[in-house]
Order: sequence, then C-alpha cells, then structure tokens
Amino acid sequence: MTSSVPFWIREFVLLRLLGPVYLRRVQQRLLARNPPWRVCRKGITRLCIEGFPRSANSLAVRLFCFANDVPVAHHTHSLNNVRLALAYGIPVLILVRNPLDAIVSACIYSKRSVGDVISSWISFYKYLEQVRDRVVLAHFDVVISNFNLTIVSVNKMFHTGFSLIEDLEAATERVFEDIRAGASRDGKGADKIPIPMPEREQAKAEYRLLVSQHPGIAGAQDLYDRLCGTMGSCD
Repeated sequence: MTSSVPFWIREFVLLRLLGPVYLRRVQQRLLARNPPWRVCRKGITRLCIEGFPRSANSLAVRLFCFANDVPVAHHTHSLNNVRLALAYGIPVLILVRNPLDAIVSACIYSKRSVGDVISSWISFYKYLEQVRDRVVLAHFDVVISNFNLTIVSVNKMFHTGFSLIEDLEAATERVFEDIRAGASRDGKGADKIPIPMPEREQAKAEYRLLVSQHPGIAGAQDLYDRLCGTMGSCD
C-alpha cells in the first residue's frame, strides 16, 4: 500500500479484507523482534501501552503494573502492536511527549540521525492521529506527574475497572529505584537509562540545537499541536 491511498481504504483492506491473515503476519513480525509478553495477544492482553521511544514508556508500564497485575503489551514502539490491539478489542494507551524533547532524547539513545528520528516520530503519530477516537492519548507531563489521571481516562473510555495507585509518590520513587538498579545490574550507561540523568545534559543541549534547526521539526510540532488539541492540554 502506498502513502497516496486514503487511510480508511488502506485500513479497510488490511484489517477487513485480509483480516486474520494480515494480523497473523503482523504478530509474527513483532514476535520475531520482541518477547511474547510485549506483543498483543487476543484473549490475553488487557492493555496495550505504546509510545515513541523516550516518552515515559518505562514509567507508565511500571506504574500501571504496580496497581494492576494483568498482561500488558508494551515497548515494541511499533504501530503494528496498536493495529493488533485495535483489531482484538484491547484498550490502547498512547504516550505523547513534545517532539523536541522526545526526538532529542531518542537521538542520544539510538545514535540515529536527527532527520531519521524526526521522520519516525511523524510517521508514528500521524497514524495515531487517524485513530484518535479509538485510543487514549496521555500527555507526557500528566504521565510523570499524576499517572492516576491516565488510568482514569483509560477506565472512562474503555469501561474498564483498572485500579488506581494508592500512594503514587511512593510508587513513582520505587519505580525509579528499580530502573536505576536494573540499569546498574545490566551495565547500562547514562544514555540508555529511561529516567532523567544529569550526565546527559550536555548531549541534550547539543542535540536540542540540531533538532530545533532541522526543517522537519516544524511538521512534527504541527502534528503535536493537533494531538494536544484533542487531549485538551499542551505544554
């Protein structure tokens, strides 16, 4: 399917006409690159949490599981996982961080070119803009400041009964401690740890200049502003 084909026609062909065959292929591709518990499974997965890399994915998943012991698909950073969730009737939570910060952080982590990361960010959220009425969008600032509001939004949209976190401050600190401990155990450098690290500040400043001057960032910002409009808030 080329990008010139209207979105609704492309999705109709893939999900309605090709149906199970297409979904099996999508799932197999995801399973080839991810542990099975990260991939949406029909009748098993209770929630799909996805977002562009460096958008509080680790924090959101860990906080949600802190209060809810259920199978959660996450961290594939792939639209195919979202497609599976929508096809299987699994609630979807999408994390959205402003593109400048997300792209800067992703560049530091992945060492990919600025232009490549910007294009990936736009492609990821352009699809999600098309299915906005079928997913919950959670702003990065809300996720890191009061994740219970995000759980409330999921429950409201999907008529689920997921539990809130009783002591959110303590749970957040526990999650940060677990992430630090895991990074130390695995020998991860400061550029790979998914929480704020003072050691990254110089690299962030350098990449921020590169990203802000790239011609593609304007398109990412426009898309972000539209998404923020549907969330009713923006930073």
